[in-house]
Amino acid sequence: MDALRDAAQLVALIAAGITLGWSMALSVAAAPIAFRDLDHGRADRLVRNMLKRSHPVMAAIAALAAATGFAAGSLAGGVTLAIAAVCYLMARWALAPREEKLAPAGHRRVLKTTRIVSAGIAAFMIPVVLAGMVFVGLRL
Repeated sequence: MDALRDAAQLVALIAAGITLGWSMALSVAAAPIAFRDLDHGRADRLVRNMLKRSHPVMAAIAALAAATGFAAGSLAGGVTLAIAAVCYLMARWALAPREEKLAPAGHRRVLKTTRIVSAGIAAFMIPVVLAGMVFVGLRL
C-alpha cells in the first residue's frame, strides 16, 4: 500500500510540475516575447489563442495532480491543486465569447482586458501550484 501511495505522490508531483512549467512558459516567456517580436495585433491573437488552447489542458493536468495528491494522502495538496484546476478553467472562461456582440451605445468593448485577466490568473496560479507541490511532497 505504501508503494501505491508513493507512486501516486510521484505522479502528483510530476503533473503539478508540468502545470507549473507550462504556466510559467505562457505567463513569463511566451506573452512578453510575442509582444516584443510581433506587431500588436498578431501578438494579441497569438497570446489569446495560446491561452484558449492551453488553459483547459492545464486544468486537466492540475486535476490529475489533485486526484493523485488525494490518493497519496495529501489533503491540503489535493485541495490546493483542485483550486488551481478550477482557476485555470476560470481563466479560459474569461476568454469565452459573450452573448452581446456589440457594445452598448456610447461604450467600446475592450477585448484586451479579457486577455490581461486570463494571463493574470495564469500567472497568479504559479505560487498556488508551487504550494500544492510542497503540500503533496510533505503529504499534508
